[in-house]
Amino acid sequence: MEDEPTVEKAADPEEEEGKKDKRPMLALPAPSDAKRSETNTLKLGENVKFDKLGPVVINSDGTISRIANWDKMTETEKETTYRVLVKRNNLRRKRLLEQQEKSKQKLNENS
Repeated sequence: MEDEPTVEKAADPEEEEGKKDKRPMLALPAPSDAKRSETNTLKLGENVKFDKLGPVVINSDGTISRIANWDKMTETEKETTYRVLVKRNNLRRKRLLEQQEKSKQKLNENS
């Protein structure tokens, strides 16, 4: 006798829903359980320093980023990194501004 092919039963959407209900529901903590972070009030015209985030890095393509491990650096590492970043950011900014000016000139010539 030949083996008969087995036919799998199509999933019943109602059965699938029942399975979903048995999974634990994930929820956010209640507002009272959430840690309260320090809140600063800023008035128009005031300045704020983001020292904890570290200095802004100007990437060679003009995008900006920050140093991911700034909060884990020692003060000496921070000072050295900051000094190098200031020089590098100034060079990159100058180069980007020159490129921008050249692009403007080409546009004006083609107009």
